[in-house]
Amino acid sequence: MSIRERRIRFRHIRTFLEVARQRSVSRAAERLHTAQPAVSRSLRELETEIGRPLFERTSGGLILTKAGARLYHFADMGIAHLSTGIAEASGEGQAEVVTLGALPNITRRVLPEIILEFKRIHPEVVVRLLTGTNIDLLGKLRTGEVDFVIGRLADPDTMTGLSFEHLLYEILAFAARPGHPLAGLDKVTVVDINRYPVIIPQPETVIRAELDKFMIAQGLPRFDDTVETTSFEFAKPFLLHSDAIVALPLGAMEPELSEGILIQLAAPTEALRGPVGLSFFPGRQLSPPASFLLTILRERIQAREPSAIS
Repeated sequence: MSIRERRIRFRHIRTFLEVARQRSVSRAAERLHTAQPAVSRSLRELETEIGRPLFERTSGGLILTKAGARLYHFADMGIAHLSTGIAEASGEGQAEVVTLGALPNITRRVLPEIILEFKRIHPEVVVRLLTGTNIDLLGKLRTGEVDFVIGRLADPDTMTGLSFEHLLYEILAFAARPGHPLAGLDKVTVVDINRYPVIIPQPETVIRAELDKFMIAQGLPRFDDTVETTSFEFAKPFLLHSDAIVALPLGAMEPELSEGILIQLAAPTEALRGPVGLSFFPGRQLSPPASFLLTILRERIQAREPSAIS
């Protein structure tokens, strides 16, 4: 039976892909700027036309069935090719563009010097840097909106169909202003930290999941007084004008910590050490400029942290 005979529409595929990325009908509806019943209806219609269920409902959200995973692979590639074709047809595909996604800590820590070196050699190539959560950026990777993503290793379900190249390990650290009551202590516990406002990553980020598990292991299910964000631009002035404490990747705060603008607290955060690396969509060939930028990135990270790449 052909696609035409099956009466499958573009909205069915678009809805299916977004639900697969978000693993939630409600979150997909928000991203698609439509109502949740409309998303559910499109999924039912698509599953009726396919003749098989495409998702399984689990405690962690919707996951693809075997049939759903097969459809996702081809639909995702098809949409990516279609986007490229539209860009070429409209004349927007003529300029060379390298698009990468990066988490905020990576953006501050290593990317400025890497992109500066790249632009010295390729000034004519547009470098488009997108930031966001891991889920957002990996979704853009699947659709072809970014060439690759630099960030924390996500959970297996989120990484389904993607490949990951490890570059380094990074610790999630607690920091505060100089002179903070906890700054001079040799050992700081989560109970100590809980006496103050705490800035923590928002839900559905990899580092928040790591922090939640760490706190449960330390015997404290949650902090009492929190602000949720990964924005260091917000956190920095908030910390400097209060007794608040922030929990963010070390790389996001590296300049301020080295200059003494902030102080890392002596909390036992070795358990919050997580892998950071490159995520790719297998089989999608990178342009020569994108490949060159990757080469610089790998070399620079290896030079900064010789034991990081394994």
